[in-house]
Amino acid sequence: MVIKSLIIITLLVLIFNVFIVKSHDINILNEQEEAQQEPGLYRIFHNGDAESLHFLKSVVKATDYDHFRSANSYDAYLTDVQYNLINSLSGLKVIEIHEPHKNPKFNRETERVSPIMSTSGDIQYNAYPSHQELINFMLKIHKKYPTITKLYSIGKSSQGRDLLVMDISQNANEKRMVPYIKLIGNIHGDEVAGRQCLLYLIDHLCYSYTKGLDKDVKQILENTVVSILPSMNPDGYEAKKRYNGNNFDLNRNFPDKYTLFNNILTTQPETVAVMDWSKSRNYILGCSIHGGSLVVNYPYDTNKGLTDYPSGIESPSPDDNIFRRIALTYAMNNPKMFKSNEFFAGITNGANWYSLNGGMQDWNYDFTGNFEVTIEMSYRKTPLPRELPGHWYDNLPALKEFLLIPLNTGVYGTVLNTRGQPITSAKIHVEGIDHPIPCGEYFGDYYRLLDIGLFNLTATADKYKPQTKQVFLDTIARKELIFNLEDEDSKDHNDQGVYHK
Repeated sequence: MVIKSLIIITLLVLIFNVFIVKSHDINILNEQEEAQQEPGLYRIFHNGDAESLHFLKSVVKATDYDHFRSANSYDAYLTDVQYNLINSLSGLKVIEIHEPHKNPKFNRETERVSPIMSTSGDIQYNAYPSHQELINFMLKIHKKYPTITKLYSIGKSSQGRDLLVMDISQNANEKRMVPYIKLIGNIHGDEVAGRQCLLYLIDHLCYSYTKGLDKDVKQILENTVVSILPSMNPDGYEAKKRYNGNNFDLNRNFPDKYTLFNNILTTQPETVAVMDWSKSRNYILGCSIHGGSLVVNYPYDTNKGLTDYPSGIESPSPDDNIFRRIALTYAMNNPKMFKSNEFFAGITNGANWYSLNGGMQDWNYDFTGNFEVTIEMSYRKTPLPRELPGHWYDNLPALKEFLLIPLNTGVYGTVLNTRGQPITSAKIHVEGIDHPIPCGEYFGDYYRLLDIGLFNLTATADKYKPQTKQVFLDTIARKELIFNLEDEDSKDHNDQGVYHK
């Protein structure tokens, strides 16, 4: 009996020691990961079995999947610790990738080229400005076009650089009852073609409108407000790296309603600034411009936990039809993108390409009224300066058609009470689509993007009776619907609110 007791005690001590050692190893691993510098890009080869895929998901889930996918491999950014863990498992292989498309001198490039200037002469198309030069350019444009531009900072980067936004509109300094659109570039610091094209777009919109050179630009600026954040990640740009100043991937840093991936303790200042800015206005359409492929990617990016493999599972949003139309509108106006050999018609559902958590486009759709897509503008993440004008000319027609979408698609109008006052707390619901959108906080205006078809729209608000109207949409133009909601406790009454029989 004594011997049996001693054996049991010995076994318990051994188990306890193993637990302590294992816990210690996990702590060391966490400390090592925290101490790592920017992860490197690797290609992971696997045999497709469930055990390997589940293991990879547990190791790679907090890092960044990149664009490449195949049946038995995919690319990911890994720390040294993660690299060693994956290589230690039989059946897995990891190799480092030296990105051939990467131009390490993209910022302050010394390539000898003759300057190619915009028509206005205000910006050079074949050069990369520093972040300070970007600020100087935006200040110059605002000074030159004070009535059609509004310049402001939405916050600071992790290293204290201003995140500058420019609004461009017919009366940019007034609140307007028009659709608001936002475009964001450079969320990844080394994906820079979008940053440059958004600077060129600022110059083109302002100059063309002032000189009366472009009827599309005239229609856009007179009927929308265009907000442009050329660089969401200036720290990464200046450091020539993907991540922000704290080594976080900003496109994995947003709240995610499906996986509870909400980064509460690690939300970066750039992410907070963009979320606050996005919620401060009723943006209805937006895009984030990336590099590394040539495609328009639409929600959802997350596969909602349907698979351990990070690609190949279609994850449609309730508004899949209109998202496809938005993506096609852009791709069809960029012939190189539309003729893609990799993506049919140059578009893809995000999760079907590769799944990620914490992405900005999913957050916009789920938590605001904004329909955002991700535009991969260039195969090279960091093109040579001499290649930049080509990217600009390839994408200018697509950018203009994208900005015209709210004027050619869906339903718009206002929600008023019976006294003609705007109900700014109202929401618009579409039968069969589980995604209500909010009305504007000043005018009670709404802009509901929808594809062609017959729709029943219902306006609702607290303390008001809902009202439903039917509308048929064709491919030619948007339609206007005005809602007039009665008080919840009212019977028929006149505009002064006096009840009558």
